[in-house]
Amino acid sequence: MKIKKYDFSQVLVFICAILLIIGQLTVGFSNIFFSDGMYVNYNITVNFISAIYGICMTAAAIMTILIVKWIYKWYYSYILFIIAALILRLLILFIWKIEPTSDFKVTLDLSKILCDTQIVSWKETLDNMPTPYNNEWSAHMPFIMYQTFILKLFGGNFLSIQIVNGLLSFLTCIFASDIAKKLFGDKAGIFTLAASGLNPVVLFFLPVLTNQHSALFFFTAALWVYIRKPVKNKYINIILCGVLTALSHLLRPEMYIVIIAFGVLCVYDILKNKDLKKVICFVIYTVVFFGSLFAADKIIQGNITNRSILSGNLKYKIVVGLNKETLGCWSSEDNLLVNDKKKLNETLKTRITPPPVGLMIGKAIFQTGEFTYDWSMNINKHPNISQLVVRRFGSAFMALIILMSCGTLINYRKKDELMIFTFIILCFAVVFTVIEIQPRYSYLLISIFPILSSGYTKNVFRK
Repeated sequence: MKIKKYDFSQVLVFICAILLIIGQLTVGFSNIFFSDGMYVNYNITVNFISAIYGICMTAAAIMTILIVKWIYKWYYSYILFIIAALILRLLILFIWKIEPTSDFKVTLDLSKILCDTQIVSWKETLDNMPTPYNNEWSAHMPFIMYQTFILKLFGGNFLSIQIVNGLLSFLTCIFASDIAKKLFGDKAGIFTLAASGLNPVVLFFLPVLTNQHSALFFFTAALWVYIRKPVKNKYINIILCGVLTALSHLLRPEMYIVIIAFGVLCVYDILKNKDLKKVICFVIYTVVFFGSLFAADKIIQGNITNRSILSGNLKYKIVVGLNKETLGCWSSEDNLLVNDKKKLNETLKTRITPPPVGLMIGKAIFQTGEFTYDWSMNINKHPNISQLVVRRFGSAFMALIILMSCGTLINYRKKDELMIFTFIILCFAVVFTVIEIQPRYSYLLISIFPILSSGYTKNVFRK
């Protein structure tokens, strides 16, 4: 049997789809149908009540899609979904109160202190405090500065940060919608706007003061520039895409995944089209990306932080990610290794010999299938909403969107414009086979799936 040329790229599409489907059949299924004890005392069981709840919330997610289909027929449906996306984001910030805790509280407190301090005195202030954010975790200093500038402009209440994050989330919906419109047509753009704007996972996560909201905005904006090409000069588009990707990385250092994905796409384009100009485009994009990072580091390191903001403690994250006892999650024991290089190296050697292949595969499935963020829950005050809406309805909604995305990937597997999404998802999965995992890290993909799922609107909007 003769193998067609370039079939390997289609194999990757199927691998990507299978990975996503397995994630929903395992992690997604658990979050929809397992009992309430799953996020209370880690009691992982299924009973009659939890099954009924899961069925009801799955039905509610399906009904949401059907309602979108019904509203879609209206002439002003696009405007309606825009208004709904904005209003829901502002309402949720006032209704669903999530007090900052853990790292979110620490970074907020630092931002408040810097807000009341002159910029020229920031380094001295940080050096006099017992904080790791000017040393080993200096990579997160740009985000702390981001919050500080918002507080300086709009006051010391962290609600101002939440509102700015909410507005950026709203604009993320707009960018995602326009990407889908370019790829699949007007109907797809409206569907993506609705799926992004009404997504309960995003809405209930917005009150959490994480750097992921702003980082996702710049990442989605970069994708929009790449696909939409808003400027006639392609090199200006590449430069703009590189700058936006860098801004996302500065706020949350995870864009190396995207750089790798674009590198793989460059190789794919060269092998398929024999167009060496793709190398020039990728080189420009990469130079702009790293040039922006180095420029920011030149300003911040020494003036605000003691260490480079480009130091990501990769070795530590790999050590944590390959911990079989914690299944690749953070632990207080591993945290002690951050400042002990000798012990860190020794631990790394023991955890990679031999490589825990089973754990690594399980981590890839988990990280691409988990969209329940316990930070969004308010179990003590609102247990029913947390368990029924935030967990079950949110997981069911994402399961539908992801399954539709898989249908799009398979149906359009020969469409080159979609290969970047396949490579981003696969690179994301590969990276998390080795580094630390956490449910909310999947937020990087949260704007990709509504875009991809919109390619399946021929089924969703069937007459």
